[in-house]
Amino acid sequence: KPLNGGWLQTHLWHAKRCRMRSLWGYKLAMRNLQHSSKSFRSTMTQLTTCCTLHDASYWNVMALSGKQSSIVALLSMFVAPFQTQLLCSTKVIRGCNECELLLYAPQRYPFEFWCVVKCSWNATQNVADDSNRVCWLWCHASVYQALFDALSTCIVSHKHDADIKLTNESRKYVRY
Repeated sequence: KPLNGGWLQTHLWHAKRCRMRSLWGYKLAMRNLQHSSKSFRSTMTQLTTCCTLHDASYWNVMALSGKQSSIVALLSMFVAPFQTQLLCSTKVIRGCNECELLLYAPQRYPFEFWCVVKCSWNATQNVADDSNRVCWLWCHASVYQALFDALSTCIVSHKHDADIKLTNESRKYVRY
């Protein structure tokens, strides 16, 4: 049921305690069924002694695979020039860090802002090597399909980026 019905990994836990609402193809917890002060007190107690998790699995992921330089060239059409430098920074390219990118309509920066995406690369030691890599883009479910379509269109329309493959991996990974 979780894969077909839009349930997050924590759906059963939340369904017992919260009102559930369908948004962006997922069932999300919207409001606590109990008094808010009771859950607030419990949450604050847990914060001081344990930890608290947020199920952000409604963030969908797509994978761009191909030559590193081609992927960077494709993404540079969607971001500000200074963010291309962030995307190419050593720690991000090696796969050690994740970065946040502000995406705009293709070659329309600073106009037509679309969304914020979280970007990470598969791990590698050789940054200078222009070998086949995978770049994962995590974006909110409300803009996922529009972004996926725009990237697909740009890949098809630019012949030099023919080695890039775009795949939907939304149901493969979860995010907390």
